[in-house]
Amino acid sequence: MGNQAKLKLATKVPLQVNPTRVYRIYKGGRLIDEFRGNDAGEDGMFPEDWVGSGTQAINPGREHLQEGLSIVEIPGGDVIRLKNLIERLPYAMLGERHVSRWGKTTGVLVKLLDSAVRLPVHCHPNRSFARQYMKSPYGKTECWIIKQIRTINGVEPYLAMGFKEGVAREEFSKWVEAQDGELILSSLNRIAVKPGDVYLVEAGIPHAIGEGILMIEVQEPSDWYVFAEYASFGVREEDAHQKRGWDLGLACFNYTTYSPKDVESVFKQQEPITRQIGNSYERQLISPNYAEFFRASELFVDGVLPITGDGFYIGITNSGSGRVVTTSGELAIQRGTTFVIPASAGDHEYHSDPRSELEVTICLPPIT
Repeated sequence: MGNQAKLKLATKVPLQVNPTRVYRIYKGGRLIDEFRGNDAGEDGMFPEDWVGSGTQAINPGREHLQEGLSIVEIPGGDVIRLKNLIERLPYAMLGERHVSRWGKTTGVLVKLLDSAVRLPVHCHPNRSFARQYMKSPYGKTECWIIKQIRTINGVEPYLAMGFKEGVAREEFSKWVEAQDGELILSSLNRIAVKPGDVYLVEAGIPHAIGEGILMIEVQEPSDWYVFAEYASFGVREEDAHQKRGWDLGLACFNYTTYSPKDVESVFKQQEPITRQIGNSYERQLISPNYAEFFRASELFVDGVLPITGDGFYIGITNSGSGRVVTTSGELAIQRGTTFVIPASAGDHEYHSDPRSELEVTICLPPIT
């Protein structure tokens, strides 16, 4: 089979995504190693695994490494960057409607993220800001799907998000200037989390992820950020606001204030089961109100679960084992397997292995 024929076939079958570990400014990653089948893993400076990614990470001084770009396996045993495959066959990979709206980009970025330390308080620009100052159609609204937790140094896992009632922009700006990490962190609501929790974090909302959390993060495909804390994390001030200055950097933050109860009611996602077939079912994870950014569901397969082909998506196998089957080919999957389904794969099915319940998270681009 020639290379072009292999590429065309690749657009009709499930494609396994190889691990794509990415350097960040915080430590973690041991639970990702374990999830991928390496029980001897350890926490280090590669605490994220970017899944099905065509987005390059912004790591000052490491740009030449082009970190964050996923590699997929295609029929015949060859590998190719997902970004390159999409650029060569965009309509087959993404679908005509998607390409007409978003171009040759997946429109979504999915990460496995495992924090062994607390992340700095930061925020991300919204689409309006990104269009004006980054010349990009994407901001960075994101969603956290909590999969596993661990207690580190006696600290129970938590999220910090949304300014507390009474916090004003003027005083927050002073804390950032002084790099007073204690006051910056204490300005946010602290929310205890457990596996199964899902939080939608709108662009602009200040937040930090506490230590001891393994999550699937679904987000717009960008790496824009503004770090309110930087000195204690070894980040240069010019990189904290990505060389745009503090006037613009602080303008990225949404200064709406919330109580902890408000955070729960506004941002925690609690969507019902959307369909059930026999013992198998699909549960939507994110409110349809956010479908302009991305979508996600969990599939629980005990037997067979059919899926209507509706474009490209990214899959993460959380537990169990089985197969994802299209008319042109299939892929064996088990806990830790990550993959993409091209648009041209069409209708397909998930099959669980005997005596194994299969759980898969699927992450989709914005609706078109």
